[in-house]
Amino acid sequence: MRPIVKNSTNQSVVIRIIDSEDGTPENGVVWNTAGIDLWYRREGAVKVSITEATLATLDAAHSDGGFLLIGDGYYRLDLPDAAVAAGENGVTVGGMVTGMIVIGCYVPLVDYDPYDSVRAGLTALPPAAADAAGGLPISDAGGLDLDTKLATTDQIGAAGVGLTEAGGDGDHLTAINLPNQTMDITGNITGNLSGSVGSVTGAVGSVTGNVDGNVAGSVGSVTGAVGSVTGAVGSVAGNVDGNVAGTVAGKTPAEAGDAMGLSDDAITSAKFDETTAFPVKSADTGATQIARVGADGDTLETLSDQIDGVGGGGGDATEANQTTIINHLTDVKGGTFNSATDSLEAIRDRGDAAWITGGGGALTEILNIQPLVPNSIDLADTATVRIGLGLTNMLDDLPGTAEITPGTIKIERKAFGGTTWSTVVSDAACSELAGLVYYDEVFDSGSGYAQGDSIRVTFKNQKITVAANDFEITGSDGWPFQTYLRDPLLTQTGVTEGGTWTLAKWLKVQIALAGGKFQDKSGVSGTYEILDPDDGTTVIAEAIPSETSPYWQITVLI
Repeated sequence: MRPIVKNSTNQSVVIRIIDSEDGTPENGVVWNTAGIDLWYRREGAVKVSITEATLATLDAAHSDGGFLLIGDGYYRLDLPDAAVAAGENGVTVGGMVTGMIVIGCYVPLVDYDPYDSVRAGLTALPPAAADAAGGLPISDAGGLDLDTKLATTDQIGAAGVGLTEAGGDGDHLTAINLPNQTMDITGNITGNLSGSVGSVTGAVGSVTGNVDGNVAGSVGSVTGAVGSVTGAVGSVAGNVDGNVAGTVAGKTPAEAGDAMGLSDDAITSAKFDETTAFPVKSADTGATQIARVGADGDTLETLSDQIDGVGGGGGDATEANQTTIINHLTDVKGGTFNSATDSLEAIRDRGDAAWITGGGGALTEILNIQPLVPNSIDLADTATVRIGLGLTNMLDDLPGTAEITPGTIKIERKAFGGTTWSTVVSDAACSELAGLVYYDEVFDSGSGYAQGDSIRVTFKNQKITVAANDFEITGSDGWPFQTYLRDPLLTQTGVTEGGTWTLAKWLKVQIALAGGKFQDKSGVSGTYEILDPDDGTTVIAEAIPSETSPYWQITVLI
């Protein structure tokens, strides 16, 4: 028998059944043939009986115990998953059928997958063919010495054996991507260097990014921030945070320093003109027209005008105007501003619930008041009936008993067909639970009620008190709700009780009437005999139709 991987699921085997006398194949065995008993036994374990079941077709989905003829005495048998579970190395399948011989099988249970053509299910091996992507490396020429290769690669960068060249003639290394590395590069870089560099010594075509250390040599152009530059620089777009030793655009550092040496009033009292742009020189005075146009079109003049507008007068960002601005900002934030609780971010994080008046105790806490009064009440049910007002809420917790004033209740009745109400419960005190105002009443004749009564329930003076604020639910006039006391079933049908009347007998009468099992009573006009619906002859009741209503007067006779 073919081996099966341990812990596989939905596995099937093939067994054979032959006649016990002449050995011919048996083709008539089904899952419930008399005396059939198939089993499996794992090595070192006891025999386990298999519960046989039928299969619709030979290619039907696996079903534990599934059994079906293949042909010539061979049968498909679906094993339970427990038969091939891990823990043992083989399982025997056998059985018996009355008057027949079952030729079972032995199934090896293996830890590898003999049906995996790449690595036989051995997960320690890569899931790809050797020499393919993701597969084991091989030596096409033979003699691959991985230990020697490892020792050589370990020495890259060591004295005397460092990497001296990458690529052959015409195929040199054209780009290096060294993310977040710390190292030295000695030599000339004729292309572009993008990123952050500690220091550069030599000639560099261009630098885009940050150079945090020193640049000693000639640099064509620098875009970004540079710590310091020693040598000649064609142009710098960005910040030079350190020292410049050499020339910048033909100017020595000393000349550049002189150009920046403005007089004390060169900025604060200068007149600015957006139409001209003169270089700033040490000889400039307050009367020289200077413009420094930024990327967004703003000039020093327009910025001064904006400051003037905020300050509210004067024309200059004077100390007085600056004080005015500070005072305005102080008024905006308030005298007790706290960034932890009053900033826009803090307000956003607090959410909508924080703005409900009373810290979660406003009227919006109660979203709905649900009357809990039944549509009808059975007079025969003498159990206590609880009526009330449900205070439902979808924002905060339910109103507690300390917050609820339960008020009172008035219950009145009016007889069927009557025109006046009479009071049964007069302004009795209600009770409260969390989210509920209620009153318990027994609606029976002992409490003064009758069948068919209309009932009027009025809740009065209920309210909720939160954060010392009263929120009225009902006033002194109250909220009225109506229900009624429904009649028992026999009264509604007009059937009178008599003798040994039961509901079962009443149902039998109804079945007889519906099936036409009734006849005129001999000698008595206007009276019908109702016959037993089972035999059609036995008189089980007499019925007299009312002349003034749709009811019948029925007398049971059984």
